[in-house]
Amino acid sequence: MVHVNAIAFFLTIGILLVSSTCSDITNVKIDYNIVLQTSISTPTLQVVTNPLLAKDIAFQSPIFKQAFESLNNLNANYVRYVPWFPFPRRAVAELEPPSPASTGLCYGPIDISIYNISIDCTNNNKMKGNIIDNIVFANYGLPNRLATSKDKMCLGFQENKTCSQNVIEEISRQCVGKSICSINGVELLLQIEKINKGSCSSQAKKMLAVQAKCKVPFNYTSWNFEILDPMMYAFFENTPLNSKRIPNWSTQPAWMYDTTTWAYIDNPNLNDAYIQGDSNLSQSEKYLISQYYRRLIRYYVKGGFHDEFGEYIVNPNEKLININMWEVFNEPESEHMHTAEQYTQEYDYVAAALVKEVPDIVLVGLALCRHGDSATEWLNTFLNVSNHKIIDGHKPKIDWISYHQYASCDSMDPADFNECYFSGKSGSADAFVIEVQKHNEIKKRLAPHVKTTIDEIGTMNSGSSLPSLYWNAAASYNTYLYLKLMKENIEVIGWSQLTAYPNIESLGLEARDPSVAMLNYSTGMGNARYWVLKMMIDYTNVGDKLVETNWGNDDLYVQGFVTADGKMKTTVLVNKNVSKQNIQLDLVGDTVDLEANCQTYTVDVETGDGVPRETIISRKNLAVVLDSFAVTVLRCGAGTIRVSSTEK
Repeated sequence: MVHVNAIAFFLTIGILLVSSTCSDITNVKIDYNIVLQTSISTPTLQVVTNPLLAKDIAFQSPIFKQAFESLNNLNANYVRYVPWFPFPRRAVAELEPPSPASTGLCYGPIDISIYNISIDCTNNNKMKGNIIDNIVFANYGLPNRLATSKDKMCLGFQENKTCSQNVIEEISRQCVGKSICSINGVELLLQIEKINKGSCSSQAKKMLAVQAKCKVPFNYTSWNFEILDPMMYAFFENTPLNSKRIPNWSTQPAWMYDTTTWAYIDNPNLNDAYIQGDSNLSQSEKYLISQYYRRLIRYYVKGGFHDEFGEYIVNPNEKLININMWEVFNEPESEHMHTAEQYTQEYDYVAAALVKEVPDIVLVGLALCRHGDSATEWLNTFLNVSNHKIIDGHKPKIDWISYHQYASCDSMDPADFNECYFSGKSGSADAFVIEVQKHNEIKKRLAPHVKTTIDEIGTMNSGSSLPSLYWNAAASYNTYLYLKLMKENIEVIGWSQLTAYPNIESLGLEARDPSVAMLNYSTGMGNARYWVLKMMIDYTNVGDKLVETNWGNDDLYVQGFVTADGKMKTTVLVNKNVSKQNIQLDLVGDTVDLEANCQTYTVDVETGDGVPRETIISRKNLAVVLDSFAVTVLRCGAGTIRVSSTEK
C-alpha cells in the first residue's frame, strides 16, 4: 500500500511539472497568408561628434579606427551626423565674429573665471612673425561690445563705468611684442584682485574684454576647419557611398544671436555649456545665420567660399562631399528656446541658402525633443505652408520632419525596466507610439507629402554605473520601438548614438551621456544596442511584408515578415522583460520541406559585446528560448511558398 501511494504521488508531481512547463510556453502563430502592410521603414543611427571619434591635432582617440570600422560594417542608410554644442570647437566653423583691420582683434566680453583668451596676430599661422603691437582696450567689469548691426563685425568696446577695472597695463605687460599671447583667465583674475580691487555694485557677472592691434593689420575671420574636417570626412568615408547621409550642423555661432557673450573652452575635448543665445532674431540676424550655412555647405560640396571680407577660404581636402540631405537645427525648442514661429522663420532662411548651393537637396525640419502639447503646436505651425515665406525667390521647401524619443528610468533594477521603458510611464515606448499616431494625423491633414525620420530613439539614464542587463534592455527597447514605428509607416528610425562614454581619466575625458552608447568606449566594438541594429539592417528591409502575428504574452513582442521576393521568412522576437521566455512558433502557410532547417541570430546577456549567437533549429520544432531582454531573429527559406497579395 505504501508503494502504490508513493507511485501515485510521483505521478501527480510529474503531471504538475509538465503542466507548469506547458503553461510557461508562449505559442506564437504567424500566418503568411495574411499580409498586413508593406514596410517603408529603414533602421539607422546617429553619429554625434565627440573626442572618441577624433583623429586630429587636438586628440588621437585610441578607438578611432575600430569605431569607424564598426560604423562602416553597419552599412546603414540615412545616417545622421551631428556636430553638437557640448564641444563647440568640434561643432562650429566660425567661433568668433569678424573684425576689420581698422579695429584689430576683439576678444570677449568673457568670463575669465572659466575661460581663457588667446590673442593671435599670426592669423592662424597665415602671417608668421606678425606681433601684438598695442593693447587698445582691456577692461574687467561690464564692458559693452560695439558691432555693426548687419554682420556683427566688431568695432571695439565701451567701458561701463558702473562696474569697470582697467587692466590695459597688465595685459600689455603679458602680450605686447608676442605673436601669440595666451592669457590664463584664473591667473589674470588673481592679478586683477591684487592690482585693482575697484568697486562694482552691480550683481551682474563681471567679464573681461580685450582689443588688440597687430604690427601688420589684417581683416580677421575665425573660419577654421582644422579640427572639423577629419571627423566629417571619416564619417562620409565610412557610410555607404550611394546612401543618404543627413548632416545636422546643429550648433550655430553664438555671436550671431543677440547675446552678451559667446565664450568657449580652449580644449576641444572638454564638455562645455556653449551658450547659443536666444532666438528673437532680426531679419539681418536670420540672414547672417543662413549665410553661415551657405558657406559651410559650399566648403564641402564645392571646395570653398568667400568669407565676409571677400577672401576665398579653400577646402584643402582632395575630395568633395556629396551632400544630398540636411537637417536644420537640433531640438530648437530647447537649444535656442525658439518658439515654433521663430524656428519656422529661421528654417526658411537657412533652407533658401542651402538650396542656392545644392538645388536638389532634401531638407529635414524640426528635430523636436519635447512631447505633448508642445510637439502638437510645433507640428501644426511648421507643417502649415501658410506660415512659411519666400526667401530670395525660393519657395518654402518642406521635405521631411524629425523628432526624438528617449525613455528613462529612476531605478537601475532590471526588474523595473519593463515598466520604465516599454509600457508604463508617460515616456515609455507605448506612450510614444500613441503620440506618433497623433503626429501622423497632423501631417496627413497639413502636409501628406512630408516624410518622417525619428532620428533619435534610445534609453537614457543618469550616472555611469549601469548594470550589464541595461544594455540588453536598451537593445530590446530600440528593437521593439522600431517594429512599432514600422507599423505607423515611419520612414526612418535612428538609434542613438554611436559613441558616448563615462569619465575616462587616462584620456582626460569627462563623462558624455554614457547610457546612450552603441559602442564599448574601451574597444570601439559594438554593444548589444549596436548588434540588434545590425540585425535589423541586415534582416528587415523596405518592401518586406508584415504578416499577421499573434501571441498572448505582454512580456513579448513578435513580428513575422516575408521578403518582397517571397524567398525568405523572417521573425523578430523581443523579450521586454527580465524573465526568461519559452516560445513555440507555428508558421501557418509555410509549406516548405519540413526537413529544412531555420537559422536564429540572438543578442542577449550571454553575447555581451560580442556578435549575435547563431544557431540552427529544426523546422519540425520551432522552439525558441529568450533570456532577459533578448532579441532573436529567426530566418527560414520560403521555398515555393507564395504570399497572398491581399493586404488588410
